[in-house]
Amino acid sequence: ELEFKLKIQDENLENSNRNFEMKIREDSEKIASLENDLKDSAALASSRQEEFNLKNLQLETKLKVSDETYERSQQAHQVVVENYKKEISEISAKIRDLEE
Repeated sequence: ELEFKLKIQDENLENSNRNFEMKIREDSEKIASLENDLKDSAALASSRQEEFNLKNLQLETKLKVSDETYERSQQAHQVVVENYKKEISEISAKIRDLEE
């Protein structure tokens, strides 16, 4: 009877070990899957960050070009204004000469 009880305990222990090993394998597979998901998420986040950085750079470049275009436009406008002032002064001088 003692031998029978020991045999049953051995079988129970073996079953417990097998169940424990299966649980360890399942948990290991879940961990590996989660690690892969994490790597995929990190790669996606990195890709999106690169995309954001590129778009940001493009916008900064457009803004700089726009600012430079505006600056040149303002300078050209100033030249035109100065030319008009000069012409007005010359015409005013001619009018004064004609009036005298």
